[in-house]
Amino acid sequence: MLTHENFTSKDWANELNEYQSTKKMLPWGVTAKPEPVTYKAIKARDSIFNPILQKYNNGKEENNTKSQEDMRKSQHLAKSLVYIIFKTYKITNNYLISLIGSEFTL
Repeated sequence: MLTHENFTSKDWANELNEYQSTKKMLPWGVTAKPEPVTYKAIKARDSIFNPILQKYNNGKEENNTKSQEDMRKSQHLAKSLVYIIFKTYKITNNYLISLIGSEFTL
């Protein structure tokens, strides 16, 4: 640190630049600037999936996604039904597994 006795403007400028560079530098190094989002990139993304309709523009991909969602929905409903049976009739887990199979256990 410089004192006012041996102070020069050049030393002050160097010290100020050094201070700023130590405050700006991250401990893990220099990071790359984020890539700007362009209109072209957004349109390319929107050509695959329509965000307003919430559907894929490709019919095959839309059918695959819809079938996966329907399968997850039916599995959830089956588990809910098993849970209702458990609670309503107070059936033990082992007895219910022997009746309907292990894929419906909670």
